[in-house]
Amino acid sequence: MDPLTSIWVCIKVCLGILACLGVYVLAEFLVLPQCRKRSMGKYSNLRTSKSLMNNMADMKRNIKENKYIFWHFIELRLTEENYDIFYIVRGNTTSFFLTSVKAYEEFKQLQPDVIDRKINPQKTFTKLSPSAFGNIKSGKEWSKRRNSVSKLMVLNKSSQYIPMMVQSLDAEIRTWKIGQDINVNQRISAITLMIITKILFGSDITSKIEDCDYLHPDGKSTKMKFMDFYPKMILDIMSTFSNIKANIFPFLGIYDLVEPFVTNRKNINQFQDKLKKFLANSTDAGSVYRKLIDEFKIPEEDAFQDICGLLFAGHDTTSHGISSAIYFLKKNPEADKKLRDALATCGITKDTDYFTIETKEKIQSCEYLNYVIKETLRIDPPAFSSIVYEASKPITLVGVPIKKSESILLNILSFHHDPSQWHEPLKFIPERFDPESEYFLKPDGNARSPYAYAPFSFGLRKCPGQILATLELKFLLSRFLCTADIEIPESLLQNDYARFALFSNFHLEGKVTYKSG
Repeated sequence: MDPLTSIWVCIKVCLGILACLGVYVLAEFLVLPQCRKRSMGKYSNLRTSKSLMNNMADMKRNIKENKYIFWHFIELRLTEENYDIFYIVRGNTTSFFLTSVKAYEEFKQLQPDVIDRKINPQKTFTKLSPSAFGNIKSGKEWSKRRNSVSKLMVLNKSSQYIPMMVQSLDAEIRTWKIGQDINVNQRISAITLMIITKILFGSDITSKIEDCDYLHPDGKSTKMKFMDFYPKMILDIMSTFSNIKANIFPFLGIYDLVEPFVTNRKNINQFQDKLKKFLANSTDAGSVYRKLIDEFKIPEEDAFQDICGLLFAGHDTTSHGISSAIYFLKKNPEADKKLRDALATCGITKDTDYFTIETKEKIQSCEYLNYVIKETLRIDPPAFSSIVYEASKPITLVGVPIKKSESILLNILSFHHDPSQWHEPLKFIPERFDPESEYFLKPDGNARSPYAYAPFSFGLRKCPGQILATLELKFLLSRFLCTADIEIPESLLQNDYARFALFSNFHLEGKVTYKSG
């Protein structure tokens, strides 16, 4: 065979291989998933997006219409009665979002023997701490590590951090000026990041941790303080959630094969390296990290993974919760006045000493403050859904078949806006948590399901830091209301579709109108 013929044969073989690969990719990531999607249409209690881009199309439409990015979940829950599951296709991956109390009740019966955490160490935020206890299967190791963290987060342990929380907020407010325009999300986020890093890693973190070189996709880098680097890195990771390439071909993002995933991976590696170097030199024996190692005998790498997971869960969720509370109180002046009056009645003012046990007891006993916090977390939960679960064998939930290893999630937004469980679910009504209020029961007069409210998720996998998070929300919000005030643009207050939780397309901005001192 002459050389030209050999070359031509090789070209044809390569073209044949590429054609076969193209057919496989087309079938695996487009044709077969869409066929499955169409076949699921026969289940009357299941909903899905009509667009080829699925959930992404709904999200883009919401943003275009100036609505919260996940508003379609709320809208469906409000308008569809026979609705238990929302089905999503992303490339060759499928997800079942449980949207009703009935669906969760069946789900719960299968935990953890049949349904447990889905392990994917390369998925979105899991990349920050792939082997944290929140990212491993239930079992003895998971139980030991989770229980160790929970014991450090109980109320009497968490209360020791209250003075530091208040001092951090006061220090931030002192930098404000009357008439100054501020991004409330960013300011509150900076405060909660300072608080959670000191609790988890050590009180000396701000003085000892090295600066980071933030890497841009173009290869250039910018020197940043760690406290500025971390939120920037998180925003970059969040932005990949709606990445079109990764939604069609998930493996591109899972294995960091394209930008911005390649750059994000490098920044994540630097984040971990800087933290480990700091922890090796920290002298704070009271940090959660050090106590996990010294008191609970958790291996260093496991302890590091666990607190990195807690950092993400405890930072953004709390900061978004405080921003949401400020917004909804401004949007509902009657509730705002009622809370301020309740705080004053309890003796909480701008001059209150937060170092005393008496003050802590006053804050904890302010019932209307509790109602406001709970209602904030109901109407705008920190995350729209739970972590990802999977079944170890084919199962059926509410009549819908789910294959082994397919993703299952709890759609918290839907639970919190179920009109069969809540009076006027789109309204901010703190009284719905008051046992004496007409709003406390379901619209039909019966008691609400215990699964209708789950801002920190449910059951075995609920957030172990919820006590600390709730404490932080109560004390920072009460302190803010006594020592500062802002004016929020009327256009934002009039937008009934605004929310500020994780992945939100809204930012709370305002003008400082009051500050004490």
